[in-house]
Amino acid sequence: MGDRAQIAIKMRNNSRVYLYTHWRGSELIDTLKAALKRGKNRWDDDEYLARIIFAEMVKGDLMAETGYGIGTEMHCDIEHPVPILDCQTQMISWCGPISDHLAVESFAEFISDELQEG
Repeated sequence: MGDRAQIAIKMRNNSRVYLYTHWRGSELIDTLKAALKRGKNRWDDDEYLARIIFAEMVKGDLMAETGYGIGTEMHCDIEHPVPILDCQTQMISWCGPISDHLAVESFAEFISDELQEG
């Protein structure tokens, strides 16, 4: 079956890069929060932030041949809402399956519980 999810990052040229996980979709929100916290100094740099997020996604599975991907399109069989990160505005919007997380929020608001702890 799978637990499919993606994160979209809006690039400076308005294209999107999609980071895909086949098995860890239900963990992806926490993974994204951890990556944004770690990459706070790169929130305005789409290429570096994409790498930081993907590194957090594959942590421990870096050499696996399957389970993760990088692409330019949203998968049609995604099982979780897709966060769309805009580094220019530092805002996150959501698309995909219905969720409680459909509001637009800033990166700082998204990780606010993480920031208060650390």
